[in-house]
Amino acid sequence: MDTPLPSELYAFLIRIFSALAVAVLLQFALYRFGGVKREGEAGGPLKFFAGWLLAGIVAGGTYYGMGFLTDRHFTPEIAIESPIEGEQLTATIGPDGGYFMVAGTSSNVVDNGDLRIVLLVHSTDPFTEGWWAQAAPVTEEKSGRWTSIAWLGRKEYPPVEGQKYEMTALVVRDKNVRAEDIFRDPHELPHEARSQNVSFQVVELIPEK
Repeated sequence: MDTPLPSELYAFLIRIFSALAVAVLLQFALYRFGGVKREGEAGGPLKFFAGWLLAGIVAGGTYYGMGFLTDRHFTPEIAIESPIEGEQLTATIGPDGGYFMVAGTSSNVVDNGDLRIVLLVHSTDPFTEGWWAQAAPVTEEKSGRWTSIAWLGRKEYPPVEGQKYEMTALVVRDKNVRAEDIFRDPHELPHEARSQNVSFQVVELIPEK
């Protein structure tokens, strides 16, 4: 199976070819309708270089102008849809801690093989230092929707009913982020995009069947 080109390369190629196309079309228009001659022909080299200078300026403007469009189209975005802010939820408790399903949306992530989604969870009440990278992989759909399992606590320190948490989702390039890696702050993990922070409370723990 062919490996898809990174979205950044697509964006760069679009900007380059757009700028070149504009420069060529402008030069053609100047030669055809503007009276600009090729170097050595009647009209002298001044118009020749002036034409190329104008084409270069317009091409540069096109390159940077297309940058705004391609950045908007190719820049990764991510959001958490479930749980919602302030939700009081039910989690399942198993031998390795508590867990529940998380869902969200993304754009310009699933088709980029260099990117992946990482969930970080942090206990706020009682407060504990650090944001924990989640062990469960994130399942991504072509539509941009994604789902995963968020783990709460662990075998030695299981969650309790009433405990409050905060979570965020990051789009990262680092393939070496491991389950249970701890970051003092989400900004410590280099990322291309970050969702909103979502606060929630576990009000019920149901034993795993």
